[in-house]
Amino acid sequence: MSTLSVDTIQGKTTASNIAMPSGFVVQSKLHQWNTETTVSTEVFTDIGGSSFTFTPRFSTSKLHLRFDVSFNAQRSSSAGTGASVKMLMDGSNVTGVPTQGYNFYIRVNSGDLTDLYLPYSFETEMSATNINTKTIKLQTRVFASGSSAIARVNQGNYYYSTIKVQEIAQ
Repeated sequence: MSTLSVDTIQGKTTASNIAMPSGFVVQSKLHQWNTETTVSTEVFTDIGGSSFTFTPRFSTSKLHLRFDVSFNAQRSSSAGTGASVKMLMDGSNVTGVPTQGYNFYIRVNSGDLTDLYLPYSFETEMSATNINTKTIKLQTRVFASGSSAIARVNQGNYYYSTIKVQEIAQ
């Protein structure tokens, strides 16, 4: 067995010429926050504390994106409502399965109080396409604001949510 110890790996002409093997994790970033955000509107609204930046090192890389959110959906009047969380990168929707559609749909008898607390996760992969710094954040909304519905992340600042980005060499 041999050991290779170096202080710096540098490409022949520039550091960006280093060839990483496909599947190699180039870098990983975990963003964690516990800011409570409560929304009662049908318009997607930023989740406080969720925004951060990430700069890929290679334009050819894949980005693995994942969020885990401490989520509370609540409604107190009409039957059939819900809430949703979505991820954005530089203001555009990050798509995958599930999409930002009806992620939390509540169907109970009209007039009954419904209060759901649950972890919510989303994971997808996309191409980096360039090495520009990217702003990543989450948004939430309710489906029927007239039913006293709310969507809440990190209730009471007691819970933590995370977004993880991994850059994978191709």
